[in-house]
Amino acid sequence: MTFQTARRTIQIMTLILLCAIPVFDIFRFDVSNLELYLFRQLWSFAPRGDYISGAGGDAVSFVF
Repeated sequence: MTFQTARRTIQIMTLILLCAIPVFDIFRFDVSNLELYLFRQLWSFAPRGDYISGAGGDAVSFVF
């Protein structure tokens, strides 16, 4: 296999992967709720209720 053949194969595989991302819901970012879906698992960047209500007592607990 020559270098150009390997490069073209990787380019085609990358294009197929990029087209498959929305179809198989591999990666999605919901802007309105600040939520990231990675392999259909929810990763939220929005602070939860206990941080907003100040349950920790100070600003340091909000950061950590």
